[in-house]
Amino acid sequence: MSQSNEFENAFSALSSQSQDASGEAAGELPWTNVPRNHGESGAHAPFAISIVRADGGQARNIPVTMGDILLDEDAEIIAPADTSAQSHACLKISSHDDDIFIEDLGNDGLFRRVFGKEELLLPSELRFGSHRCLLEELEPPEEKPLEGFWGAPRGMARARLSDLLDGGIVGDTFILRENAPNQVGRERGDIVFHPTDNFISSNHARFEIEGSQVSLRDLSSSNGTFIRVHGMYPVSQGAQFLMGHYLIKFSIPGK
Repeated sequence: MSQSNEFENAFSALSSQSQDASGEAAGELPWTNVPRNHGESGAHAPFAISIVRADGGQARNIPVTMGDILLDEDAEIIAPADTSAQSHACLKISSHDDDIFIEDLGNDGLFRRVFGKEELLLPSELRFGSHRCLLEELEPPEEKPLEGFWGAPRGMARARLSDLLDGGIVGDTFILRENAPNQVGRERGDIVFHPTDNFISSNHARFEIEGSQVSLRDLSSSNGTFIRVHGMYPVSQGAQFLMGHYLIKFSIPGK
């Protein structure tokens, strides 16, 4: 079964729980009666989110029909009436007309999963497995490429990838060059984090550099490659986001 169908089936099953045999409401689910904050015009199609710990566990499939949703650091939904808990919200999912947005309200960051190849704006924060990294442009760049083994020219150094550890400490640092593999791997590659991270695939991702443009390509990794997003970010069908230890997947029927 495809991921899209799995979410849509979960949405249908959970939605049907709110009606009894007579077709009347049998008690609304707590996340389906959130009031709209942006008016009643422009009703949007229902959608569903699936929340699972990034390190495994059973997924929670949640249908959403209207309004805004706030999640705390444990990816638990904050009730609209619980005003004291709203100050601890880390994530907001909102709907405006036919569009859905996600917004980071905390300090730990919200990361979007990369599918295929994407161009990057530097600086960018990235997630590979359990590693959080900062990608920066080298300033000033090298004036000329250095020589590698046997005198062969090495590609021009363009960017620096730093592993960000707890407490603001910078761990391993890697230089990204033109005409180089710049590949992230668990045990082999140009970019290998220590200690070994089992959440990183053998061939996880690759940086591709053309002049000053740096792109990131996910190599069908098992646990994904992620880019940090800022502000209100539009959500599309099948989008996946990482908040702390939780992966949030979207199913938007009809899109």
